[in-house]
Amino acid sequence: MTRSTKAQAALSQQEQDALREMGARIRYARKRRGQTLASLAQRMLVTPKTLRRLEQGDPGVSLGLLVSALYCLGLDHDLASVAAPVTDEIGQRHDSDRLARVKRVRPPHENLDF
Repeated sequence: MTRSTKAQAALSQQEQDALREMGARIRYARKRRGQTLASLAQRMLVTPKTLRRLEQGDPGVSLGLLVSALYCLGLDHDLASVAAPVTDEIGQRHDSDRLARVKRVRPPHENLDF
């Protein structure tokens, strides 16, 4: 049985559903590749029970386990786009608002090392 944390209890139903869906997608990708639970777990250096928890969408599994599964399944090519600043519309809006409030810009200090 996994240890429960406050963060896990704070997940909304929508977030829990998203985790279960991601786990189901990983399971589907594994099966499409003809890999057993045991064989993929062995490649990931985890127990089949741990991999099963990931495939069930257990929020207690580590982010490293998710990345390992994606890598072993050849699905890691999109990881660089996760939370990338270039696609962070809210962050870009906050930056724009902050920059609009700046009244004076100071030049950077030059390195005057003699």
